[in-house]
Amino acid sequence: MRRSQFILSVGIFLALIVQPNRAEELPRSPASDTPRPGVVRTALPPNESEGLPIALVFLDLRGASGVTGGDGEARRQIEKALGIREGMVFSVQKAEVAMQRLRALGFVRMADYRLFDSDRAGYVVLAVTIEMGARERAAGPKGVLAGKGDDFPILYQDERTLLRLQLDGGVGFYTDFHPWFGDAGTFTGRSPVALDPADGDSASWFETSAEYGLAGITRLADSPAWVYGAGTFLTSFSSGQDLFRSDTREMTRLEDLYGGIVFGSPDSDWSANLSAGRQNWQLNDGFLFSRFAAGANAGPFPALYLNPRTAYEMTVLSQVAWRNLRLEGFYLDPAEIDHLDSNSTYAGANLAYTAPEGWETSVLYYEAPESDTVFPAGSGLIPREGLQTFDTRLGSTSLFGVKGLELFGEHAWQNHRDVDWDARAYYVRGGYTFANLPWTPNLGYRYASFSGDDPATETYERFDAQLSSGLDTWVQGVSSKKVVTNSNLNSHRIRLNVAPTEKLSFTFDYFWLLADQARGSSDYGQEVNVGVRWAISRQLYFLGVGGVAFPGDNLRRQSPGGLDNWATLQASLFWNF
Repeated sequence: MRRSQFILSVGIFLALIVQPNRAEELPRSPASDTPRPGVVRTALPPNESEGLPIALVFLDLRGASGVTGGDGEARRQIEKALGIREGMVFSVQKAEVAMQRLRALGFVRMADYRLFDSDRAGYVVLAVTIEMGARERAAGPKGVLAGKGDDFPILYQDERTLLRLQLDGGVGFYTDFHPWFGDAGTFTGRSPVALDPADGDSASWFETSAEYGLAGITRLADSPAWVYGAGTFLTSFSSGQDLFRSDTREMTRLEDLYGGIVFGSPDSDWSANLSAGRQNWQLNDGFLFSRFAAGANAGPFPALYLNPRTAYEMTVLSQVAWRNLRLEGFYLDPAEIDHLDSNSTYAGANLAYTAPEGWETSVLYYEAPESDTVFPAGSGLIPREGLQTFDTRLGSTSLFGVKGLELFGEHAWQNHRDVDWDARAYYVRGGYTFANLPWTPNLGYRYASFSGDDPATETYERFDAQLSSGLDTWVQGVSSKKVVTNSNLNSHRIRLNVAPTEKLSFTFDYFWLLADQARGSSDYGQEVNVGVRWAISRQLYFLGVGGVAFPGDNLRRQSPGGLDNWATLQASLFWNF
């Protein structure tokens, strides 16, 4: 298995690195958006970006529509048929539904999309390319089943239906120096997945994963409703000493299995989307709910750093939108390790508004109707079941009308139906994109606070942020995150992102982490990270990460033998069809 997966990964790399020549593009329509520097960064693989929030929808309109009212009227119809706006989260299936709806418009010859990194950390840009004009009706259906092998992985596609193979994965090589700050016993002694934790000067290992299955979309008769669904399996493999285990292991399990329906007519400002099953979902930038915390990727589940499992065990999602106003309801059951499942579920609703001028605001409520998790406190054990969270968010990407100047804040407050619980979490983030400078640098600062419990009070005050995550957002130090979670934590973050080319970007992060409540020093430590993102081709994407974590007095006090600096080098190559 090891040899076959390695050969498969090398073969995919060699096959995908050769790109076909692009046909000559039609001239851009006057109704098209105009590219502006600093907004679009590195191209991203769509399947690796499920659930990320959309910072910008860019319409690249080519040719001439020929409709009454001109290309301006054509754009209005395109925007309504697309049904995807800033502030929504990206979904491959929903994007494919949108492309099918666009292709159904009489003046659209071709519709396709690409996804790009944004100057906003953890956000993406959806760029939709549309060729307008008279359509070649005799072309017939596309796809392998229609006798057109060059259309792979599309199996069948016409104006009403799309059936495709979903095939993507990754391969990675990783080395950590002085993992667990050189004292695995202190930081993994109570971990049920650390059967053979990395200890000593270094640990190196190899990971690979592949997700494969079917995804489809079809229109219901001549109605404005489209049904969609997907079913995939995921195979992952690890060899070498990772942070928790040293045995070679492989696992194949169900990953996605969901279905949904989208309602919405190009003549209406209303739309709705209902779905259920095993799928990805994220709320905003992952402050409270991140797709990267939805599935387990540690211990018996191979591929710790590739993090390929991002589907919840069960979701029920509903969204109703009117223009830029969206109401979303959700029920979530995270996919945890089987024998360690806490049976925690979450249910809530989020009302969000995105203004054309760049303002965003939302109010959120959710609760934990079921959970076996309990937290130790001075008064005894505090249950997660019954937890309630209220959240409000406000910010702008064009503060004072200045493009690229952003300021965001969010505040969450938690109480409990049955016990005295009073916790809070908040952040303030500001940044600016220097669009006129070489490499269009984006510089930002964020202060975030997740409250800890004060043992001198009867009230429980530790904020519960079980599903807060995201490499570019709420993983606060790629190594420190392993021992310091987003609870009882105050943090300073300085981030610089530069893009030398449209295919390459670099991110530099500095974190200073402090305990909100501590006995003695509150200094957890500091960490410096460097990230490299390289869009090798449309099918190949490289992510490199390097970092050094410096333990502070709070962590040093926990170790009887002293701590070392924890360094990491990570190289991941993601491929997708």
